Amino acid sequence: MTDACWQFWMNWSVNVIVAIGTVGAVIVALFGSGIQARLFPPKLLLTIDNPRGDATPVRLTAPNGESRTELARVYRLRISNPKRWPKATQVRVQLLRVEEPGPDETCQLRWAGQVPLRWTHQEIVPLEQTIGPSATCDLCSVVKDKWMELHPLILPANLTARHRKDAHVTVTVKATSGEVDSNICRIRISWDGQWHDGEAEMAQHFVLTELTNRRS
Repeated sequence: MTDACWQFWMNWSVNVIVAIGTVGAVIVALFGSGIQARLFPPKLLLTIDNPRGDATPVRLTAPNGESRTELARVYRLRISNPKRWPKATQVRVQLLRVEEPGPDETCQLRWAGQVPLRWTHQEIVPLEQTIGPSATCDLCSVVKDKWMELHPLILPANLTARHRKDAHVTVTVKATSGEVDSNICRIRISWDGQWHDGEAEMAQHFVLTELTNRRS
């Protein structure tokens, strides 16, 4: 092979490699996130954060406009991405069903739909989170000598969120994202209507029980 011929094929090979690299870079730029999501999808895991809840004072306002601070406990769910990479984007934790015991004590459906729960510190965090590190959302709270309340971000007209005496409610929740959904959690909330300032003592009056935790 002459030097001119060898040089031609060498230049041609280099140009082909450069062209392939350029096309590959364009494909990655245009479709990289989609390819990554298919090959290495994130994983979302939804669990009860702290079954005993977190002591959190709340501000109550009376109809006459007077306000005061009262003791409360907030019970949260934790949404995590065990892989940490890639991150799950546009994440929300959705309330799907609410059930309550009927006359024969079996659960009866009271509400079904899809509304997001409030993120912890919702006032200063985005409505949709990016989950690499974990985050928490507020499932419900109990206010001293007042009520137990679910915490959807918006309250549908046909959903009873506040219970002023005892409460036995079963909720179904799931986290959704732009890439993948979490496991489906069915959680029973049991409250006998009593309050105690102590954490261990309050755990005798208010119990969160995870009934099912399965993939969607």
